[in-house]
Amino acid sequence: MDYLEAYQFQGITYPSYQECCCMSNYIKDRDALKDDFKESMNEMTYIALRIYFFHLTIEGFPTGIIWNDEECKKAMYEPNTNLNNVMLLNDLLRDLKFRFEEINQKLENYGLPEPQGVQTELERYRLLFNKVMKFIFIKYIITKVIH
Repeated sequence: MDYLEAYQFQGITYPSYQECCCMSNYIKDRDALKDDFKESMNEMTYIALRIYFFHLTIEGFPTGIIWNDEECKKAMYEPNTNLNNVMLLNDLLRDLKFRFEEINQKLENYGLPEPQGVQTELERYRLLFNKVMKFIFIKYIITKVIH
């Protein structure tokens, strides 16, 4: 399906994806929206899910129900990486921020958080560890320096 086909139902092109879904009875309520997204998780890549989420959001669908579902959110994370959940969420938010900025919008306009300001290599490395691991790592470094 291409971009324009998403706006068409029975040969009629609608001005928004939301209106097309309503006319076709594809999405009837908020639970149906989340159920549809979960169904799509089995068929789409994480990038396609991000794009789908983005389009649903800008078309006015109540995507907060998808965002607040951890399973749905994690389906939009990049798979097979050594990053922790904080870094994966930050990657997702940076990608969404870029998409929204392309249409002169902000994440906050849609109730989404801004990505954390992770810029330096050291800051990215710090996010790899939880508090316990940080303590063990620091203790290890101190022990190595002293000996």
